[in-house]
Amino acid sequence: MTLFKILKIYLLIIIFIMPLSAFAETYYVKNDGNDNLAGTTDATAWATIGKVNSSVSATGDDVYFKCGDTWTGTRLYVDWYGTSGNRAIIGAYYGDGTIGVSGNKPIIDGDNSAPSTYTDGLIYVVGGPYVTVENIKIINSAGHGLRFHTNTDYGYADNVDAQDIDNAGIMWWYSDNGKATDCTITLAAMAYHRGEIGDWPACLMAAYSQNAEFQNCKVYNVHGEGIGLYKNSHGGLVEKCLVYNAEKVGIYIEGSHDCIIRHNLVYGTTDTTYHRYTNPPQSGAAIWQGDEGWVPYTSYNNKIYGNLVAYTAYGFVGASEGYGLTNVEVYNNTFIGCDATFWISASIFSNSAYRNNISWPRSGANYGHYRGTSDTLSLVWSNNNWSTSVSGDRSGTGDVIGVPSLSKTTGWDTLTAGSLDGTQFALQGGADNIDAGYNVGSSSIYDQTPNVDESDWTATPISVALEDQDGHGDSWEIGGDVYTTTGNPPPEVESVTISSSGTEVVVDFDQTVLAPGGDGSTWALVMDMDGAVSFSSPSIDGDEITYTLSRTVWRQETFVSLSYTQGTIQEVGGTLLEAIPSYSGTFTNSSLDVYGKASGVSGGGISR
Repeated sequence: MTLFKILKIYLLIIIFIMPLSAFAETYYVKNDGNDNLAGTTDATAWATIGKVNSSVSATGDDVYFKCGDTWTGTRLYVDWYGTSGNRAIIGAYYGDGTIGVSGNKPIIDGDNSAPSTYTDGLIYVVGGPYVTVENIKIINSAGHGLRFHTNTDYGYADNVDAQDIDNAGIMWWYSDNGKATDCTITLAAMAYHRGEIGDWPACLMAAYSQNAEFQNCKVYNVHGEGIGLYKNSHGGLVEKCLVYNAEKVGIYIEGSHDCIIRHNLVYGTTDTTYHRYTNPPQSGAAIWQGDEGWVPYTSYNNKIYGNLVAYTAYGFVGASEGYGLTNVEVYNNTFIGCDATFWISASIFSNSAYRNNISWPRSGANYGHYRGTSDTLSLVWSNNNWSTSVSGDRSGTGDVIGVPSLSKTTGWDTLTAGSLDGTQFALQGGADNIDAGYNVGSSSIYDQTPNVDESDWTATPISVALEDQDGHGDSWEIGGDVYTTTGNPPPEVESVTISSSGTEVVVDFDQTVLAPGGDGSTWALVMDMDGAVSFSSPSIDGDEITYTLSRTVWRQETFVSLSYTQGTIQEVGGTLLEAIPSYSGTFTNSSLDVYGKASGVSGGGISR
């Protein structure tokens, strides 16, 4: 065999075993491009979506549309796919080919005519798994905005806007492990609103799609349901989302199990365009958990917690049309200004619990705290804060009766778009809700990622921070416990004890005011002393901060301040005396200026 033949065989073998993704290409599209060019740089960019549809096919191919440009009247048909190691990306670029967004996102405009079928998407992903659509704006779709259709598992939508959409803004259909992050949907379900179809969609939804995750998304001014997990979409997660003016329902779990709905802000406004009811004149339910009788799927093992709800007709609805609800946990939510906080169908629950919730219905409500035909069976009520007294099964152990002490005290029935950001739900110091909650314990639903024990948790685009449930004392609080970094000042700390032994310095406050520094930031101890000294990252435990010094302090040292990487938290003037072997001294407010979290400081550290 000649050397040439040997090399030829080796070459064929290499080509045969080489993955298709090795041939993946990156393409660029801009309005002043040319479909006759290669499309592989900004200088050779294509011009039309039609060219993309007919030319892109390799596994892992990426297509980027230029920021500030618009493509009108043509559906983007994504019939290629990626792999776990090389996702196919449809996204944005600017300048001479920089990936990302600068200025306006590229727009794909359906011109109210594309796609030609109501159930298709203006961006229609059909090729297979591992496709990411990012940094794109979709408008005027005659169907869905973005649809991941059948076996397009691990389809991701990131920073996608959908506006003026006849059907759902973004949806997954028989496609598992989908994810939407930082997406915005508005003016969706428009075909229903115009009376052209008889039923409405959810505007961000998964159907027959397991393990969907919707995070940090904003859905507002829509005529269907805001966010939906439908028809055996088990394992779904909806968290840190903002939903307002969702006409029918804010967040809907239907015929799905093992789902989590947490840390969302859902509210209605006085805009009658998005009212489902005239009496009460409000949008539909904030959170709905149930099944529809014609769908043979049950809802069970679902958890709803840490949500903030205001001025919707119903706060939480538990409804079944035949299958029942099992192991449903509704914990630590705050419901304000609803016509009925809870609407429960009779005797449908089993092994379920409602604990640590705040219920403060609107004035003149038709129902108040509860709507239902009778007391429910196998449903535990305890440690809820009712603004007025309740009776029957809903009157549980550990209840608190009275209007909750929150940052916002009036105006819950006159909300307008953009008027809530979560800080208005903040528990105030001394509130009866504090230390009054049921201790869910080590098996807590709060033990799941992300860890809401971190005081710097902030949801974008919502300015909300959740606090350790033990942050005020020794027990859990009632409600979706939140605080704000601005506004009402936290209570003063009466005293702080500073002690040291050898190389260890302990700063001990007189109450539990420290939240875990779980965001990776550090505290710093500043001392005026002779000679340099360094400190390890401190350990924070309840009301104590412990530092380990690089050397033993043997002389009088001046304790100057405690500070945080994002700003000064404590200003402490006093003297730390280090004797042999140790010294402990307590300083009061007469000699110290010690407060809770400083105004304008974000993240970690001192809370109320």
